[in-house]
Amino acid sequence: QEEVVGGVEELLNSPVFLKKSLELVKKDLQEAVNEKEVALAQVEEQKEAFKRLAADFENFRRRSSEEATQLEQAAAARILKQFLPVLDNFERAATAVVVDTDRERSILSSFQAINKQLLDGFRKLKVEPIDIAGEKFDPSSMEAISSVESAEIAEGYVLQQLQRGYRIGDRVLRAAMCIVSSGPGPAESDPTTDDPSE
Repeated sequence: QEEVVGGVEELLNSPVFLKKSLELVKKDLQEAVNEKEVALAQVEEQKEAFKRLAADFENFRRRSSEEATQLEQAAAARILKQFLPVLDNFERAATAVVVDTDRERSILSSFQAINKQLLDGFRKLKVEPIDIAGEKFDPSSMEAISSVESAEIAEGYVLQQLQRGYRIGDRVLRAAMCIVSSGPGPAESDPTTDDPSE
């Protein structure tokens, strides 16, 4: 038995056996390294796929939110446009009223309070008036009814607002109607310099 054990030890310690064992261990190690690299590559692929999915979802969520906001604004715009003539009439009436008595002052004050409530309600719905007095004419939010010569207001600037415009968010609900300055007219000639022969 000792001979068998000694022979086995000799065989196990022989250079051929050790070389073969080392080759098997190297092969197993290389396979493990390859499997690890494949697994790491798969993990990276999954990470990238997850990142793309997360980005796609974020884009979808952002687009959905933007679309919902646009739909909400469009629906509100359709309804609110119907109330703009009421606001216009309140403004016209407020400027046309001549107040002589305390009763008339009280009526005007009540009238102005209702107008303010309407405007506050519009503001809560993100509807803002477009203020154009003295502004450069902007065709995206203004409609020029005519142009008039003016020495005081530069060419291309609003001379007078005829009807207030409104916007909801960045969308024009109704363009402001105005008269635009065409600048100063031609200079009148001096009667003393009309005749060059003098």
